[in-house]
Amino acid sequence: MQSLEMKYLYQAKTDSYAVFKANDEWIDKQVIEPLKYSDQVYVKCEIRLFDNEENHIATGYTNWQIKEWKSVKTKM
Repeated sequence: MQSLEMKYLYQAKTDSYAVFKANDEWIDKQVIEPLKYSDQVYVKCEIRLFDNEENHIATGYTNWQIKEWKSVKTKM
């Protein structure tokens, strides 16, 4: 993950959960196709948080740098 941004909309008073959906079409368009022309791509994802009563608590935006493992410089 390159960065994370949060926008808070409602005070959570119960348990909360996050939702992010990426279907095959989205992955092809945002990741697979761009990687054919570049060594890395940056993908911004929108994650919505809700409480048990379905109140929209917050929206998070994560920026991911995606590349092949052989290009990763930090070793595990």
